Amino acid sequence: MAFSQNPMTGQMTGSMANFVTSSRDGQNEIRSKAFNPRDANTPAQQLQRACFKLVADEYQSFGGATDEGFPDKESGKSGYNLFVAANLPAAIDKSEAEPVIDYSKLLVANGSLPWN
Repeated sequence: MAFSQNPMTGQMTGSMANFVTSSRDGQNEIRSKAFNPRDANTPAQQLQRACFKLVADEYQSFGGATDEGFPDKESGKSGYNLFVAANLPAAIDKSEAEPVIDYSKLLVANGSLPWN
């Protein structure tokens, strides 16, 4: 993995040939694509994907209102990143056959909120 910051190109995103460029923590990142990609699709991966989809869909249902609930953003982090990071490990109930959101543990705001 390589990091690049070029004043001529600025922030780089996208893919070309065998490499992918993205931005993480305010720095450009250049990664190569996998030579032999594998998608094992194990039951544990299916459960993780289902949980992630639940949290992502819940974020969209709030229509961006939760972005105001996470004002203490680190450099390069969005409200979506913070919402998913706060709720993916804690707000999902995996005790049943299908994962569900435990709304009593769902975090929609964190940190010092501004008074307007």
